[in-house]
Amino acid sequence: MASSMSLKLACVLVVCLAVVGAPLAQGTINCGEVTSKLAPCIPYLKGPGDGAPPPACCSGIKTLNGEAQTTPDRQAA
Repeated sequence: MASSMSLKLACVLVVCLAVVGAPLAQGTINCGEVTSKLAPCIPYLKGPGDGAPPPACCSGIKTLNGEAQTTPDRQAA
């Protein structure tokens, strides 16, 4: 179980790093936006490790990736 949780955490960290490496654009992101977009991932990360992440988790990460495109936005996220 600990291995499964470690794998999930590693996957989320890799996705977050992808957000940091996104191409440049415009916009501002605050902590509340990041939290709300990643919140659907928490039950998946704390769960037994069965199945894929919920669609809301993937959607939130993709949205965050699209919004965090300037260097300051990526640093804030």
